[in-house]
Amino acid sequence: MPQQVKVQVLFWEETVKGRYQDAIYYTPEEYEQITQAEIDVEKQKRLDKWLAIVTVPPVEPTKADYERNIAEAQSTIALMQSDILEYQTKITELENQ
Repeated sequence: MPQQVKVQVLFWEETVKGRYQDAIYYTPEEYEQITQAEIDVEKQKRLDKWLAIVTVPPVEPTKADYERNIAEAQSTIALMQSDILEYQTKITELENQ
């Protein structure tokens, strides 16, 4: 399989949410045809998309979320209690040998 040559445009931006780093890859032919303004537009699109993701306010849990968490915790507790009983039985068996 022939190797593909790519031109890598690295960039980073310091933001209030931290540093954003990325790379854009072009074939040599694409890179020869593209303008710096078009590269800058692509950089900004990627930065804007990242900022939109990292700046989404947290979603407050609903009553249903808390109820689901309780059910999951109760299930975990039941499994752990079963494990405890099993371990206690094994200890008793070892002590009776």
